[in-house]
Amino acid sequence: MEVTVEGHTISAEELQAGNWTPVLYKAYASRPACSQKPLSQPNATVKETNPNAMRVEAAATGRGKKPTHLPPATKETRIIVKRSKQLPPLPPNAIRVVVRPRGQLRLLDVPTPRLMKAVQAALQTTLPDDFCLRIHPTNNTFTAATTHSAAAELLKTLTSLTIGGHAYPCMAYVAPPPGATRGVISNAFDDETPTQLYEDLVKRNPEYSILAARRMGKTHSILITFDANEVPHSIKYMGAIHRCTPYRGSPDACTNCRLPGHRHDVCPSPKTNLCPRCGSQHSPQEPPCTPKCILCEGPHLTGTGSCKGRNLHQPRKTTKQPQTQRQEPVPHGDNFPQLSAGPTQPSQLSQPKQAWTEPLKQDWGPPRSPCKNALSSTVTSSLQDALAKSREEAAAAKAEAQAARAEAAALREHIAKLETQISTLATSHATPPTPTPTTSQTPAHNPPNTSSMSFPPSHVNATSCSDSLELDIDTAFPRHTNQDITPRPSTHSSLADIPTMLESFTARFEAKLQEGITSINQECTTLQDAVIRVTTDNAALNHRLDALAQTLTDRYNNLESQLNLFATCLAKRDLTPSKRKKPKATEGQDNPLPDVTNDSQPCAAATPLLNSHDGSSKP
Repeated sequence: MEVTVEGHTISAEELQAGNWTPVLYKAYASRPACSQKPLSQPNATVKETNPNAMRVEAAATGRGKKPTHLPPATKETRIIVKRSKQLPPLPPNAIRVVVRPRGQLRLLDVPTPRLMKAVQAALQTTLPDDFCLRIHPTNNTFTAATTHSAAAELLKTLTSLTIGGHAYPCMAYVAPPPGATRGVISNAFDDETPTQLYEDLVKRNPEYSILAARRMGKTHSILITFDANEVPHSIKYMGAIHRCTPYRGSPDACTNCRLPGHRHDVCPSPKTNLCPRCGSQHSPQEPPCTPKCILCEGPHLTGTGSCKGRNLHQPRKTTKQPQTQRQEPVPHGDNFPQLSAGPTQPSQLSQPKQAWTEPLKQDWGPPRSPCKNALSSTVTSSLQDALAKSREEAAAAKAEAQAARAEAAALREHIAKLETQISTLATSHATPPTPTPTTSQTPAHNPPNTSSMSFPPSHVNATSCSDSLELDIDTAFPRHTNQDITPRPSTHSSLADIPTMLESFTARFEAKLQEGITSINQECTTLQDAVIRVTTDNAALNHRLDALAQTLTDRYNNLESQLNLFATCLAKRDLTPSKRKKPKATEGQDNPLPDVTNDSQPCAAATPLLNSHDGSSKP
């Protein structure tokens, strides 16, 4: 029996030979890092099919990697670190204040209600309803949580607690929020004050939210607290750029009682005067004594160098499990695909798909995986919601702008009317006319001139002369109802008082006229100020409307570009004819894109979808 394969003739013996390589493992033959896995044979031994058998054999024979034995101090440190993580959660969005008691107070021996009463008595106020306490199981401190900033500020001033008739000093400070992280910059501190240090960091790094910063002991390193989930890569300080690394502290250790879990300032044990380096009681030596670690009992300072108990509180890094790829079944025997009898003609070769050049259809085919399909639908819906929200905001801003323009037009008309009135008043009161008193019965007359008046002779009766003079005065100066005008003279008044009366009338009239002109000028000034203020407000309103329109336009363009980019990437992912190998990221490149070689128009597939709405490029 002979079988023709791609134009090569083989015999039945060659076909049944055992040195054939399955197609499934042919792609892994050129990778030195990956070893070929043979297919499971029926006669495989127990060691090859059961991996646990090899472990049992290694444990029985003593071969393989032996487990490392930790010293007792390191085991105790691990237990204490594990206990320190078993804390009940505090209320979310609460301000946390940490209180560190001193004076040999052991908080684990104090009931929580008694501690609450002591705090309330020390603050001399009623605590809010959401106030709660949590005692730390290992470091001999407690944390108070409340959502009232006034109560937190008052709690920060706590200096002593009276428990059982004894006053214990304490120190309180506000802890950073739960999501805050801490980073360290080295070789940065010189001689700055804490205020200068913090202000310089905040000023030079406005893109990061820095909560606090301080010098680490007597070193030149600075510890910075960020209100973020990740520590930034670099930080600017005093004109220099420093590499910022995450802070990895060591577990607390007490140099007074030589036990891990708490520090010496909150140690509940009496003072021992032990050496903080070696833990023995002796006088200062020269050279200094050999150090002894409290965490692992190693010959080094506590928590420094290659300490085995230094990073026990750090979580283990979990390796990401590789996704299982779908493996096609290997053909055997009868179900082996039938091959062509001769060489393949060029016309019979599979033509490349024209998915990138043809218009994008509504049906994109079956999804590759449910996770990717759900992700794409979620992202698309979120982008559409954001775009719809931006359109609503733009429409509201447009309506507000139209209303503001209408109001501005009305203000302009009102300003024009006011300017016309001001000009009319200024023209009419520029040259005040001479007053001419009038009555309802007789026409207006000029005031009489006393120098040209003819007086009756002396032999005429004085009564008739007075009556005629009264008639002339009434005709020249009619009576007024205003209280400020002096009443007409009596019939029997002397003729010598008439010039004085005329001068008084003239002075009063001029004073009233000047007062009216001053009032009109003040009103004109007020109207001019109002016109200037309205013009300024109109300009500010127009500037604000222009800025708002520009902001909304930029946001709309940003969302539109994101949606276009997402549609393009989605089309590339789902419509690529063959799965291409993703290139490695080069230096300075975060997200490498696949290299499209056969497609002439890689973005043509997403263009019809974007242009399907009224012929515009908006989604």
